[in-house]
Amino acid sequence: VQDRVFEPFFTTKPVGQGTGLGLSMVYATVTEAGGRVSLRSEPGRGTRIELALPAVEAPGRPAAGGDRRPSSHPLCSATVLVVEDEPPVARLVDQALRGAGYRTRWARDGIEGLEAVRDLGADLGAVLLDLVLPRTDGTAVYRVLRELAPEVPVLFITGREDLARSLAPDVPVLSKPFDAADVLAALSELLAGPPVTRCGS
Repeated sequence: VQDRVFEPFFTTKPVGQGTGLGLSMVYATVTEAGGRVSLRSEPGRGTRIELALPAVEAPGRPAAGGDRRPSSHPLCSATVLVVEDEPPVARLVDQALRGAGYRTRWARDGIEGLEAVRDLGADLGAVLLDLVLPRTDGTAVYRVLRELAPEVPVLFITGREDLARSLAPDVPVLSKPFDAADVLAALSELLAGPPVTRCGS
């Protein structure tokens, strides 16, 4: 069990009583910040988890080189739309992005996703789009999205390798299962920019 506690969706709780995302989110957040997480557990004595984070400069004294992702970046003032029908996956993505300072909006199916695209208008910065959705699938949403907002970058999400292979080779895909660090890395690659860290100072 100790070897798997940081895996996304791993839990020893009964179905419906835990998502298995808590420790995986902690691990992803700490390691993304350059820190480390260690776990010690002994039967009958309990479990101890230690977090070690790197030191930072005091407020008002920017580190050399500055923030790799300043608050002036366009996506920092926009909204990332997550179109995903599985609540645990949507929560993982949402927490990863919000933890990095991004605004998000969640749509539970294809129709709701297109409504969100129209509602957000120019405030839409990027879309994370599941390929398999209720009411209308991800590829249909993508075709309409390209007409409504052709300049908005789109990252597909799927756990189906056959569907991923059916897409054009240059179409960005985030394959399930993934963790918070994978989400941020994929978003950075989608935007062809530096690694996503945090919006704002």
